[in-house]
Amino acid sequence: MAAMRYMVVNGDDFGFSQGVNQAIIQAHTQGILTSTSLMVTGGAFAEAVDLAEQHPDLAVGLHLVLGCGKAVLPPTQIPHLVDEQGYFPENPVQAGWRYYFHPQVRQELRLEIVAQLQKFQQTGLPLSHVDGHLHHHANPAVLKVLMELAPQYSIPVVRLPYEELRLTLNVDPQGWLAKALGWSVFGQLRRWGGTAASSSRGALC
Repeated sequence: MAAMRYMVVNGDDFGFSQGVNQAIIQAHTQGILTSTSLMVTGGAFAEAVDLAEQHPDLAVGLHLVLGCGKAVLPPTQIPHLVDEQGYFPENPVQAGWRYYFHPQVRQELRLEIVAQLQKFQQTGLPLSHVDGHLHHHANPAVLKVLMELAPQYSIPVVRLPYEELRLTLNVDPQGWLAKALGWSVFGQLRRWGGTAASSSRGALC
């Protein structure tokens, strides 16, 4: 007998703006969306928390922001990670390389990840999962920190990206080379994450 599969319909960027918040709530109350990922540094973060409290059946996870967004910590605490205004790099590829190879950046990454987990904890919402804006959480330097912090912050699941390349190209074949490269890179990161989780008995999906 085949194992039963479950589909989770998740909406990212909860807390980014009022428009995104309303779209997620509408998709939850009038559609099939059952889960969302909260940006604790988003411009509409407080509203998102209020909406989540009003809709307790909506599972809420942390959408870890480590690129194309603002940090929780001030720039003075993480000067190698953000600019003077506290914003992460806009280029995800350059940011990913720095996060992996730069020792000082990796130290500051841990501080910022802890700060975002703590800010989520302060909402009082149950933590459904952790994922990342632009999939930065799949970077081994980031994922290693999340696995180490999982027991302390009760992280039940870290969601790793998986995309069907053929389906993606059928929807929009433009930029197929970049999409194929991204699919290959994130496929390898997912496999690495799965292996790392198995060896540490972590919970990844």
